[in-house]
Amino acid sequence: MRQALDFLRDENAVHFEATRGSLFLDPWQTRDDSIELILDRHRSREAFLYDHAGRWFSADEQWQALTYLELQRMLVFMYTSCGWFFNDISGIETIQILKYACRAMDLMEQADLPSVRDRFLEILAEAKSNRPELGTCADIYRRFVEPLKPRYESAEALVT
Repeated sequence: MRQALDFLRDENAVHFEATRGSLFLDPWQTRDDSIELILDRHRSREAFLYDHAGRWFSADEQWQALTYLELQRMLVFMYTSCGWFFNDISGIETIQILKYACRAMDLMEQADLPSVRDRFLEILAEAKSNRPELGTCADIYRRFVEPLKPRYESAEALVT
């Protein structure tokens, strides 16, 4: 399971780094500073992005930048410590971190990044549940995570 999450993180690192210059002056510093947007919901997204890009964004660029930041937030959330204290990969803690991974893949789709779902599931399939009737972690993902995935229609909920 850890290998699948690391794969998802690493695949995204390349795309996020590619935003250097086109969206962000320093993508990783922007990601780290984006906690400001979560801690202060009244902070202007436009001003934050200006500070990290050196220019004002169009509405489309703002949506793209916030999508990338939300994607990074989900990739960090996948490693939430409670998700690693479990007796079986079917536990609620594991399901939660898999939900973050699922949301990250949704955001990748929205950002028109290449899909990694199939490879992610291949890697997840290597982890087997202690409960044989539940199968692999990929089976658990398909059964307990994907059917519950919400659909987001706009970037308004991003980094809020």
